[in-house]
Amino acid sequence: MVARRGVAGYCDGEQPIGNRFLLARKEGFIPLRWFTPVQEVRLCGHATLATAHVLYQEIGVTTAQLRFSTLSGSLFVERTATGYRMDFPADFPQPIPVPDGMEQALGTPIQALFTGIDDYLAIVPTAATVKGLQPDMALIAGVHPRGIIVSAQGKIAMWCPLFLP
Repeated sequence: MVARRGVAGYCDGEQPIGNRFLLARKEGFIPLRWFTPVQEVRLCGHATLATAHVLYQEIGVTTAQLRFSTLSGSLFVERTATGYRMDFPADFPQPIPVPDGMEQALGTPIQALFTGIDDYLAIVPTAATVKGLQPDMALIAGVHPRGIIVSAQGKIAMWCPLFLP
């Protein structure tokens, strides 16, 4: 990143956006990275959606599709008449046994556990259980290197917070 004439941005493939930003583009893709307080992560859908929203609504990008280059590969976000459509790599979680300390870390029984590329997905008894969780983050850090998504069926299709140490 460089600062030039009071404008912050990247040199490689830069594209001026108004008079405040230079939007980095390399081969048509915008580099995008995400970090927790302790590590860089391969993918964060909420942050990607927020980035797209800011680029479209605050910065004034007018392209129909944003193309991001990330550690998890190419991600695409399109503006639609009703919001945004995101295209991310598929992750096919596989069932695994619940490791020692996992239920204690979440503070609730786990009905099923799956592992994906980066995270665990824990299924708990009810949506109310998910909403009331107060996990022990120090124990979660010892159970999984990145995080645990927790879900349960309820009146809505799903409720899935992600707990990252």
